Amino acid sequence: MGAPMAVNLAKRNPVLGFDSNESTRRRMQAEMQVVEHLTDVLSAQIILTMLPNTDSCLSAYLGDKGLLSEAKKDQLFIDCSTIDPTASRRISSECEKCNVKFIDAPVSGGTPGAKAATLTFMAGGSIEALQQAEAILLQMGRRVFHVGPVGSGGAAKLCNNLMASINLVGTSEVMGLGMRLGLKPEVLLRVLNLSSGMNWATESYCPIEGIVDGLPSSDNFEDGFACELMLKDINLAQKVAHEANAPLMLGSITQSLYRLLCERGYSRKDSAIVSAFFTSGKFTSLGGPNSSAGK
Repeated sequence: MGAPMAVNLAKRNPVLGFDSNESTRRRMQAEMQVVEHLTDVLSAQIILTMLPNTDSCLSAYLGDKGLLSEAKKDQLFIDCSTIDPTASRRISSECEKCNVKFIDAPVSGGTPGAKAATLTFMAGGSIEALQQAEAILLQMGRRVFHVGPVGSGGAAKLCNNLMASINLVGTSEVMGLGMRLGLKPEVLLRVLNLSSGMNWATESYCPIEGIVDGLPSSDNFEDGFACELMLKDINLAQKVAHEANAPLMLGSITQSLYRLLCERGYSRKDSAIVSAFFTSGKFTSLGGPNSSAGK
């Protein structure tokens, strides 16, 4: 998601782009000025990061050659990654020691939203820092919510993604039932979207293959929000829920399904492929990525 977000920023601003993957750097050279080293981006006043997990984020900020090793006073760092809120607070604490500002501002909207600049940002940090960041964030999205101090952005995002994953599983289960009862899936989907069963998965991200054009479920479950990333976010939600003594019953079931998908070789497939449990006729077992369930 970071690449299309950066492209949208580059339409209005000079952007220095860095990615640890050399092929990604080459691909982005036509869109912006690409630099060879992470710390080369520090000539900018505002630095945004979008990284896949907590460890990579901690390394990017706190590593020996990380961003804070050469940070300049009054710079603003905006992390859009979905990571452990505890890690965001740790990074923020180190930023304070360097006299720089930090916001955790994870996003909702997926790869399609990143490309279309329709993301929703859930921002944690000071009002002052958010006011400085808002104009930039709105070049990549439509809405910015200030949800509290640093770490609150990540907490809100984990709650959101847990709900999204549960919606995908629930919609897949219901659609699978309807299809077995002889209902046409496109008709059932229309009924759900005009009734109390409507949710994000029915309205915007139908997980059933071939029903809605332009979605990963109609493109071999490619180029979307990967199962491994969904599982990472559910695992984080489980961690913070345990720390808060909050029960996650549906979350635990959903976690088990995504763990099985990743174990069976579907980790890079879009998370909507969870529908295969309910539509392939093999609820308790999926074949490998080359089976009919993965096509």
